[in-house]
Amino acid sequence: YDSYVNKIASSKFMIIARYHSLCFSLKTLTPFLALKSNSHKIEGILSDVGIGSSRIVTASDIASTEFREFTSEEEANILNYINEAPKKIEGMFKVISGLIEK
Repeated sequence: YDSYVNKIASSKFMIIARYHSLCFSLKTLTPFLALKSNSHKIEGILSDVGIGSSRIVTASDIASTEFREFTSEEEANILNYINEAPKKIEGMFKVISGLIEK
């Protein structure tokens, strides 16, 4: 785990094709492009983060797409997400546990 996270954290840029790699790129503030997939998970988390779809590309578009650092706005959105998501997740589980009869 540590080796994998350190490898991502020390990378200058990532091309992401899997959801969990995207999560690690966000957590380590490693700039990326994400390949469009057949599920909505990548689009969903980028929407939740506040980045939107500007970093999502198709495989055929990669060669002509600029690899770029995060903008200050993207970085601020990512840091906010990293700080707030655990609290929101904990709240969601509290709501769910309250729905289950004991």
